[in-house]
Amino acid sequence: MYELLPTKNGQHIVIDESGVLQRHVTQYLLDLESVQCHEKSYVRQIAYRLKAWLNWLGARDIYDVTDRLLCKYRDELKISGDLEAKAINYRVSSVCAFYWYAENTGLCRGVIGSNDMLSGRVFRIVVNLTTQASSANYKIPFLLGTVQQARKRIPSADEIAALKDGIADKTLECGHPLAEEINVRNQLMLRWMAEAGLRRLEVVSLPVSAIPTKFKPGTMVMVTLTKGTKFSKVRDVEVESSLIQETLDYIAYERPEIVRKCHAGHDPGVVFVSTYNANGGTFTAQAITDLLDSVDSEISPHALRRYALTRYAAYLYRIQLSLYKAGENAEIDRRSIELRLTQQAGHKKVSTTFRSYVDVAIAMTLSDSGISSLEECRILLQTQLSMITSQIETARSLAKEV
Repeated sequence: MYELLPTKNGQHIVIDESGVLQRHVTQYLLDLESVQCHEKSYVRQIAYRLKAWLNWLGARDIYDVTDRLLCKYRDELKISGDLEAKAINYRVSSVCAFYWYAENTGLCRGVIGSNDMLSGRVFRIVVNLTTQASSANYKIPFLLGTVQQARKRIPSADEIAALKDGIADKTLECGHPLAEEINVRNQLMLRWMAEAGLRRLEVVSLPVSAIPTKFKPGTMVMVTLTKGTKFSKVRDVEVESSLIQETLDYIAYERPEIVRKCHAGHDPGVVFVSTYNANGGTFTAQAITDLLDSVDSEISPHALRRYALTRYAAYLYRIQLSLYKAGENAEIDRRSIELRLTQQAGHKKVSTTFRSYVDVAIAMTLSDSGISSLEECRILLQTQLSMITSQIETARSLAKEV
């Protein structure tokens, strides 16, 4: 039997009943957290799924597997009745992901892949390679069919405003001597998630050095993210200059007070400093979820990201629509909207999810049903103006170079 052994820093290693390390699975788990920068909770889920797989294999060698064996594992899980089809698919997918990692890092050969009859290369677990447009490397043909779930809801502008107000009320009423400073910090964290689409770990890891100090007011400003990003990839996000200016004001005034009074002047280097000494003065990703849950458990950090990306798509579509109506463009370039949205989200490939955001943005713009308040209308127009101003500035710079 295999067991998970947590380390002091919260990582998981896999050992057998004799205490011998299962090196390859442990290496994969460490890679998920340290290299691919997945959160500990996600890695822990993968660890439990792989432990269950190893125990099901028993004395069989970990690489002595076939897709038929995986189908048998799948079917036994189904017959047991303990798991729904979606949960069973997660287990099978996690096993395949480990073998894909092992195949591509040289830990094994010929275990998983797509058969190539021309080269004569065949695999024991056969998957289908995806096209470049897909965000995944492969598709597993033997997963169970599941009921299609409705796409997750995108919160409205009024719901976001209510969330901000609720968090402000709780913060200012908490009695903390730095309540005013903490409120400014919290409101800015919400803006970075709801406007820039930052993930939890990106917000809490955002370094002060990443905030540009030179920019033109009334334009869109590019911010480069290097910390806390998915798979540790460097990515750029485009934000309004007003968000940058408010962040710089917070860094100049409220943030130093938190550092001085809560950390005796020891600066953790991140924009959003915690009032607690644990974790070196930085927030955990879970702290962001807890902050939102304290007011509205229906709005998750990822819901804020969906809101941000949909609004960004709406801004892009409005610009395209304006250019089309003015006769500048012969047609609305939907593909360019999808590509820019994908880049803003930090992905390389346009997926069905991003196309759906564009669909919602177009419907919202054409019907104005998504503009539920004068404030939202103002934000839409202001951001659209900032984007157009940025395009004009770029065109002028190029003209000077020519």
